[in-house]
Amino acid sequence: MENIGYVSTEGGPLLIVDFKSAPGWTGIEGDYQRVTDRLNAGKNNYGIQVEIGGKPAVIWEMPTGTADVWRDSEDSLIWCRPWLDLNSDSDEVLASLPPKDPTRIGRVRIYSGWVVVVWATETGEDIAANLPAEGRQLDLSVGSAGVIARLGPGEYDCWSDRVALGSESAVRCFIAKTGRP
Repeated sequence: MENIGYVSTEGGPLLIVDFKSAPGWTGIEGDYQRVTDRLNAGKNNYGIQVEIGGKPAVIWEMPTGTADVWRDSEDSLIWCRPWLDLNSDSDEVLASLPPKDPTRIGRVRIYSGWVVVVWATETGEDIAANLPAEGRQLDLSVGSAGVIARLGPGEYDCWSDRVALGSESAVRCFIAKTGRP
């Protein structure tokens, strides 16, 4: 696995969306309240399926903090929000553990060849002001509020789980080409 960046939040969910669809997202100016209301009312505490301009995207409910972004293969990524012991370097180990009772969140359609994962308070206009590149960090309202990664055009499923290894644990979000376990 290859670490290609990280995403930080001050609390609240992440948006996972095709780069070309991102400009339709209004973030804190409108869409954010709508999705947090749905998250709070829903049964799936990992996230929800949303649409931006008629195109599918996903909201992942990540706890406050920083998630590392790992490339698992050409058609899959893992976001891993770890809780590590002091001076631990087990973040890659936690990210690479097999899925444990994963919960499906939804599906994202990638048109542009680029996926964006960004703190959902951010606006799509701010995202669109950046050129896509593998591992491009998006310093928006907070440093590293998002990252851009390469994914070929197609349908991608998103699911999430929680894993533990001794006293360390993580919540993870997987995105993989539809049909992949």
